[in-house]
Amino acid sequence: MRRGVLVLAIASLAASAGAALARPPVVVELYTAQGCVSCAAADARIASLADAKDVIALTFSVDY
Repeated sequence: MRRGVLVLAIASLAASAGAALARPPVVVELYTAQGCVSCAAADARIASLADAKDVIALTFSVDY
């Protein structure tokens, strides 16, 4: 019983240490403009980046 509690305590410490070492998410911002020639390619690229679990993808479309 005592050994089981020790194993659980060590596992808990290892899990919390791993969480502390985890990297925060990366924020990627894309600003596009009306009539932009390369914006379609940029939109496709940020869409693929947004699929990653450690990326927060933000897009802002500017009209004039």
